[in-house]
Order: sequence, then C-alpha cells, then structure tokens
Amino acid sequence: MDLSLQRRLAAEILNVGEDRVWIDPTKVEEVAKALSKQDIRELINKGIIRKKDVELLKNFAKSIFKI
Repeated sequence: MDLSLQRRLAAEILNVGEDRVWIDPTKVEEVAKALSKQDIRELINKGIIRKKDVELLKNFAKSIFKI
C-alpha cells in the first residue's frame, strides 16, 4: 500500500522529515484509511504512528565516547 500521503502529513504534524516517521506494520490498513490531519493526529495519540529516534547522533556519540 502507498502510505506516502499519511507519512507526509505525519511528518508535518511531528515536525520531522518523512524518513523519521514510523508506522506500525500491523495497522497499515487503519493508517491507509486516514486521509486528514485530524485522522493522523488520532493515530499518533494511539501510538500507531510515531517519531523515530535519531540513530545517526547515537552512533556518532558512541564512536566518540566509546560507550
């Protein structure tokens, strides 16, 4: 399924890039039905759509501080 619209709307709401938006793979059909920002906000509140952590910064800190 193409979830590009939902991913773009979620990225706008979460103030992140589209690559940092995580969508629960078990709830894809529910996400596909969401066509408005209000629908996406409800999915974010339910935890179906989330913001990914910045892994690049974590890996950078690990390499410098040898954690």
